[in-house]
Amino acid sequence: MACHLQPPHLALRSLLSFVPHGDPAADTDIIPFAPRSGTGAVTLDPARDALPWSGWPPTGNVYDWDIVLCQSTGPLWELSRTEIKISGVTLSLAQPSYTQPQLDAGIFLSYVISGDLSTGAYVLSFVPHGSVPGLADTVPFTARSGSGAIALNPDTQALPWSTWPPTGNCYDWDIVLCSQSGQTLTELTRTQLLIAAVTLSLSSATYWPDQLEAGIALAYQIQNALPTGAYVLSFVPHGTAPTLADTMPFPAVTGSGTVTLDPNQQTLPWSTWPPTGNTYDWDIVLCSQTGGALAELSRAGLQIVSITLSLAQRAYSRAQLDAGLTVQYAITGTLPPATYVLALGPKGDTPSLTNTIPFSATAGTGTMLLTTATYPWLPWANWPPTGNCYDWDIVAGSLIAPSSFTPRNTVELVIVEIPAITELTYDGTTITAHWTTVTQSGLTGYQMQLQYPSGQPTTISSAQPTGSITAAGLSGTNLVVVSATVSGVASGWSAPTTVVDLTPAIDNVTTTQPRAGSYDVSVTWPLLNSAIASGYAMKVMDNTGSTVGTWNGAAPPGLVQDLALRSPATYSASIQGSNGVSKGPFSTAATVLFAVPSGLQLDYNGTALVASWDALPGPSVYTYTVQLSANGSVVETKSQTGAGPTLTQAFTTVFQGGIIYTCVVNATLGVSIGPQSAPANGPYSRRIVYQFDGLNRLKSMTVTGGNDVTYVIDDGGNVQTATVSRV
Repeated sequence: MACHLQPPHLALRSLLSFVPHGDPAADTDIIPFAPRSGTGAVTLDPARDALPWSGWPPTGNVYDWDIVLCQSTGPLWELSRTEIKISGVTLSLAQPSYTQPQLDAGIFLSYVISGDLSTGAYVLSFVPHGSVPGLADTVPFTARSGSGAIALNPDTQALPWSTWPPTGNCYDWDIVLCSQSGQTLTELTRTQLLIAAVTLSLSSATYWPDQLEAGIALAYQIQNALPTGAYVLSFVPHGTAPTLADTMPFPAVTGSGTVTLDPNQQTLPWSTWPPTGNTYDWDIVLCSQTGGALAELSRAGLQIVSITLSLAQRAYSRAQLDAGLTVQYAITGTLPPATYVLALGPKGDTPSLTNTIPFSATAGTGTMLLTTATYPWLPWANWPPTGNCYDWDIVAGSLIAPSSFTPRNTVELVIVEIPAITELTYDGTTITAHWTTVTQSGLTGYQMQLQYPSGQPTTISSAQPTGSITAAGLSGTNLVVVSATVSGVASGWSAPTTVVDLTPAIDNVTTTQPRAGSYDVSVTWPLLNSAIASGYAMKVMDNTGSTVGTWNGAAPPGLVQDLALRSPATYSASIQGSNGVSKGPFSTAATVLFAVPSGLQLDYNGTALVASWDALPGPSVYTYTVQLSANGSVVETKSQTGAGPTLTQAFTTVFQGGIIYTCVVNATLGVSIGPQSAPANGPYSRRIVYQFDGLNRLKSMTVTGGNDVTYVIDDGGNVQTATVSRV
């Protein structure tokens, strides 16, 4: 500050007072004035002196001041004053922070100039917050007075945010107004500009459908605070612009955290499957929303990775599997690094990891051929399939450890079950078969086929697991097979069952009576061709048709024991050939003869031993067989046919004393042989039972088959009388 002093004032105490223009001098803002004469300059240093502009803005926000020279002996006496105008500029922004879309659209920097800027060049310098201004990023500032706004447009001006991310990846800037003199910038004022930026991230670049189903966390990091407004997450196919079609609110405006994306609670592209538009590559876009317009702030990519297995058909026959099973696969995205395999297990069960099939594909589509030659452990390598299971899951997944498997996709393989014949009968006219029921879904019916030794087979269809084919007069080896059809696929024929088309011819039916009320029936017959009939079945029936006894065996005789045969019922026996579950026609029934002739006696008529008995009742004329035994050995057998009522038979065996003779008799009728009677005792072979009184005296003799004698004895033990009674 220049000054000129007059000599009369040299002895006064002087000071400079700083007051708003036109105000009287005051002692509030003063500094000493030392000069007393001559001319010179006083330096006003705001860092040293208490000046109105030592702080900013100036005291009272006043920019027009008077510097008053005063003398003071108490009150201030104004000697002189000069006016000083401060040129002040205030810069401001409409909001504390801006998003990239807002900056891209252009923002306005407001200014208010107090006073007039002096002549010279002025620029706006853009520097990281707190940094000194530089010439790297500048925009001319042409205003010199008044107020207004400057448009900051990254498309027409070189601003730090003209490229993205901003210069130096810095989001906190100062806009500094400077005067420029050559390469030197002098700062006048500055204002801060915060760029609000959001970083979205996911824990993985790829997700499996089951992971999405469980819900995933979208992490966010907000740098500076988002401006006031509405924000949403928009889900769009990768690389496309955000839309309002699939959005959810974004609640955060500052800080960091996570947003849970749960398809069960929110409407997301993968809330249904397959995802919306069958798209698997998505972007999650954070947007500011103004009405129906969205402005993108940030995005994160999400790729849904999946494996889809498929088969050309739902069900396969054994023959088709023997030729190899082609498994088709389709991969969305690129599989993340892992060891992938195909594992198999019964439907609904945990797949077995004992044997697995390597899965090397990581993208795209293709096929895998499963053959028992390459993988001999496949369930259908043997028949029936492993565990007799016909419904399998083929599972693709990642194998983390020998016992840790994460399934990703499953395709069902239905092996069409081949029914097995459980019963086959042939009555000489019709073949009737029964077979196991196939319970698989998609069953449409069965087929039964009769295969002849030559010529075309006969095939029928059946909705039930049974069927009949008329086939009279069969000869040779004839076979029956069956199959099932599931989902349009025929199972293939079952193992063949031989038709037993031969009928046994009974040689004889022999009935014996091992004990009272119990009978054994034995039947003999010639063997049939063993290639057709490898076994036999026998049954004994009563006259009502009810079976009272059965036998099964490989060869005659057939024997049914411990039958309780009772008159007046009649009984018969039949034989049929068999071959496993196959049964042939029963033979003609043969009578079971179980009646025993009664009244058998063996006497000696003075010339020969003679047996006599009563003929069996009824119209039939029986043949009777009588056996004579001497001392327990059969010595003579005689046969006689007659109606009776009493029959006799003389033997040629010479009667001798001292030999015990007995005889038995049984009836035969055709091939039927009845049981033998109880033995009859002959002469001198009678059983005698003696009875004694209390004094050991003979009282009587009972003779089996002879005369009983009863004695009367007196007190002295003498026989008084003997009574003989014919038995």
